[in-house]
Amino acid sequence: MKIRPRRFSTQRSLLLFALCISLYLSLLFNEHVLFAVRRDPPTSAGRTAPQSNASPPTIHNAAPHAVNDGCLPVSSSPTPRIYLHIGPHKTGTTSLQDYLACNTEFLAQHRTHYLGKINPNDVKACPSVPPDLLRPLLQNPSARAAKQLQTAVAFHLSQNHSVILSSEDMLDISPALLAEALSLSTTPAVPIVPVVGYRRYHEWLTSLYRFRYEPHWYDLDRWREWNDDDDDDGSIPTLRSFVTPWIAERRAHPTLERLQNFSSFVVAWTTCPLVLNLHADRDVATSFLEQITDAPPSSMPPPWRANVRIREEYAVDAEILALRLRREGKLAAVLPRRVVVDVLRNKMRSLYWKADVEVVPPLDCLGEEEEEALLRATREAEREVVSEFYRRGGKDELEKEFREMAGERHEFCNVNLEEMLQEPGWETILWKLKMGRLREEDFAVRNVVHVGERTV
Repeated sequence: MKIRPRRFSTQRSLLLFALCISLYLSLLFNEHVLFAVRRDPPTSAGRTAPQSNASPPTIHNAAPHAVNDGCLPVSSSPTPRIYLHIGPHKTGTTSLQDYLACNTEFLAQHRTHYLGKINPNDVKACPSVPPDLLRPLLQNPSARAAKQLQTAVAFHLSQNHSVILSSEDMLDISPALLAEALSLSTTPAVPIVPVVGYRRYHEWLTSLYRFRYEPHWYDLDRWREWNDDDDDDGSIPTLRSFVTPWIAERRAHPTLERLQNFSSFVVAWTTCPLVLNLHADRDVATSFLEQITDAPPSSMPPPWRANVRIREEYAVDAEILALRLRREGKLAAVLPRRVVVDVLRNKMRSLYWKADVEVVPPLDCLGEEEEEALLRATREAEREVVSEFYRRGGKDELEKEFREMAGERHEFCNVNLEEMLQEPGWETILWKLKMGRLREEDFAVRNVVHVGERTV
């Protein structure tokens, strides 16, 4: 007997289509409503929390006290609490994460628990490190990852203990998944406390520039070879060309930007943010613990200093020059990128970092108008983010630090490569690089002073 394939009737097709539409609308509803269980919570002043339809922040139109407007002070909020440390990058985030991961016993004594993220290479020497329950949600967002974190969060909250989560990429998580992970649907009364780092605008921009473009000598996995298309066209900018768009477009300070995004992302924001000021606190990690526990400063664990490295002078300039020489066909094909950058950088240091005196190379710096615009943007951001600190003396310190960076420290400069190559001492090394005839002394750095350590 011949069996005919069964065909769907028009009625069944419409029923299946309606089922799919219903499922899609259900998922869309969950995405936008899960956080609404705590919409518009009242504050101590009878006002409501920031609304999600606020305009994006800009330096020129934010309110003078926008950071603390319409929110409840953390000290007045009930416990337990959920602390969400959301960055931004280059404001001591890694140092804080390492400090919290390495001091879980101290936190537990004060009814607080750190659940991630963990930086494995930084905390190898720590006696006790908690499981990283946040990283799986960041790397592979799923209901399963959210459930694992939710179980831990719900347990600690049920014991009347607070929890801390930290990641610069926290706001990349789906709102619905994060709401599920934080148990908001089952424990809507727990205050959410946003935690942000603050670094002065001009210092943050220079640090971000170095982080993006300075060769990572300490991390071979992040080293790029010549065959990378993104940089082979010489697209590494100078600091001046990197900073100028931020100034011209009046882009908001990243801390203000994070708080604005957070208020749109988590409608349940009820408390004032904790701002970890890198310029006011002796150490942001211990300052954070002082604000969330009742422990005296003398009992705090010592600061964690894993994220400290030697600053590599002329590293970005050497790489810009290496890419330019290769693009112009002035490098031997057999020379690896790392070798070329290393040789050029060492040559610069041998010429300009003498043991007895610093010889300043030709420089390409921010212009006077650009410097003043950057200083103005820094002032305005500091007034908005840490207004009380600014009024109590931060303004004078800011001015002094900025002038030092712009003047004697040449922090807003790159080497002017065109003029530098016209100076004596470059002809021989350029010939060696073109012919591929390098010698051991080309890699040795002589008469170089110790630059010192700085956190970047």
